[in-house]
Amino acid sequence: MLDLIEQLANDYKAMDPSDSRSAGPAYALRVLGQSYTEHPDYQQEWRP
Repeated sequence: MLDLIEQLANDYKAMDPSDSRSAGPAYALRVLGQSYTEHPDYQQEWRP
């Protein structure tokens, strides 16, 4: 799920991916996704 969220953040066209601010929304979504860390399919590389 988190990889899909990151893909959405990266694909968002209003902000250029090279813009340093694009990391902020991806990080925020990863932090929100931490509630799923106990799920058996959660991958440690998704941690912020």
